[in-house]
Amino acid sequence: MDYDFFIDLVRFCWHSPVHRSELMNRDNRIKAPAAKRAAEIMKMVASAAAPPTMSEIARALSLGKSTTHNILHTLEVEGWLKRGDSGEYLLGDEFLSLFHARSGTRELVELSRPFLDEVSAEFDLSVCMGTWEGNEVLIRAVARGGGGMKVSVEPGLALPFMTPAVGRAILLALGPGERSALVKKSRLPSFTERSITDSGKYLEEVERSANRGYAVDDEEYLRGVRAVAAPLKAEGAPVGALWAVGFTHSIDELRLRATGEALVRATSLISRLAQ
Repeated sequence: MDYDFFIDLVRFCWHSPVHRSELMNRDNRIKAPAAKRAAEIMKMVASAAAPPTMSEIARALSLGKSTTHNILHTLEVEGWLKRGDSGEYLLGDEFLSLFHARSGTRELVELSRPFLDEVSAEFDLSVCMGTWEGNEVLIRAVARGGGGMKVSVEPGLALPFMTPAVGRAILLALGPGERSALVKKSRLPSFTERSITDSGKYLEEVERSANRGYAVDDEEYLRGVRAVAAPLKAEGAPVGALWAVGFTHSIDELRLRATGEALVRATSLISRLAQ
């Protein structure tokens, strides 16, 4: 199990910021003792050979019984822990669903990396993998190929969902009705003078993208930059996209089409491997 994820997730739910400065040690960074204790309890329950009782948790972590009871009660109410028939504590359904969602994302990222490297090396472009997170697409991994100047892209950057190539690629994996409803309720930003801001015209471009299998951005997001993207699916549902970006002068129509087709093949294989 990913124990660092336990700790970060518990702190997040207690609204406790984690200060990453290397000049501060771990204990000094912890500003909410209750969050630290909750994280320790979660770690103990997850790693115990047998589900522990409240007394065993309190004794192992040197906590008072009332403090232990209060934290366990909160974790149980939130679905992060649950009690067995004999009063022992197990990981709860809500926590497991969050953990599995995180694990699934990480698996997709790792599965995507060799494909990013391959497409980037073949076409000498920056190639990205990102996951759809509501109104954003979060860049999870980037490959930059060989030498030469590249469009700078960094993991951790969040793009607006309606970023032309990326957003349209994800929309390709939705049904026509859901696709139309999502576009019509979304704001279509004017990133450049070439951005499509009319929902009807935007949907027409999505339809053209559907016929190709991939979406194209011709200086709609950044002047002087072209992009091509393909949808990434898990269990038939859209979860993100793979896309390649480069300077307009270095990507002609033939190269754009070949890159798009390579991304479609890559996302298809990744989706099958993730099943």
